[in-house]
Amino acid sequence: MKAAPSAMTPNPSIEGTATGKPVSAAHVKRWASEDKTGRSKHKHEPQHDRDSAYTMDGANRKCRIILLKRGANMQQRTTRVNPSEEAITLGPLGIRFLLTGDDSNGSVSVFEVLVPVGQKLTAPAHKNDAYEEILYGIEGVLTWTVDGTPIEVGPGQALCIPRGAEHRFDNLGSEDVKQLAVITPAIMGPAYFREAAEVIGAAAGGPPDRAKMMDVFRRHGMTVAAPPPAK
Repeated sequence: MKAAPSAMTPNPSIEGTATGKPVSAAHVKRWASEDKTGRSKHKHEPQHDRDSAYTMDGANRKCRIILLKRGANMQQRTTRVNPSEEAITLGPLGIRFLLTGDDSNGSVSVFEVLVPVGQKLTAPAHKNDAYEEILYGIEGVLTWTVDGTPIEVGPGQALCIPRGAEHRFDNLGSEDVKQLAVITPAIMGPAYFREAAEVIGAAAGGPPDRAKMMDVFRRHGMTVAAPPPAK
C-alpha cells in the first residue's frame, strides 16, 4: 500500500509560472541547471520546455521593470512641512492652509482659523454633508454652536463636529482666537475659502448673497442651514 504524501513538505502549493500546473521534481532540477539566459545546459531539452523557460525569464524581466518604475515614483514624492501653505482672507477671518487632500491621499485637510475679538461666522450656519470637522484650540476661546448647543473650545481642547450637524461659531471672549481645523476626508479645501471670499467680498460689508453662498457650499460638500424662524 502506497503511503499518503506528508503534509510537511517544502512549498506544498508551489505551481509553475508559465503553465499554472504543479511543478515536478524534474522541473526543479532542470531550472537549477539553466544559465542566466534561461537556456538549459542540456543539449536535448524539448522545445516546449525551452519556451517555458523563456516565458518565465520575460516575466521576471517585466517584473523588475515595474519595480524600478515604482521606485522612481517614490523618489519623486517628497515629504515636507506645510506643503500647501496658503493664507486666505475671508472677510475679517484669517485662514492658513497647511495640508490639503493632495498631500494626504484625500484623507485629511488641515488649516488654522484666526477669529478676531467679537467676530462671528461670516457665512451662514451650515452642515457638513460627508465629512467630520475637528477643531483644536490654540489661543483664545471660540464658542461653537452645534445643533443648538453652545460649546466653548479653548487652548488644549478639541471638538469633533459630526457630519450632518448644524454648526457656526462666535468669538465672545476678550482675545483673538486661533484654532486648528482638521477635515476628514479632505472634501473641503482652499478652493472653498477662495470662492466664499469672493461672495463675501462682493457684499461689501453686508450679508452675502444667500443663493450664491448656497451654491459654493453645495459644491464643497456642505448644506446651508435653514434660516431661523421670524420672531
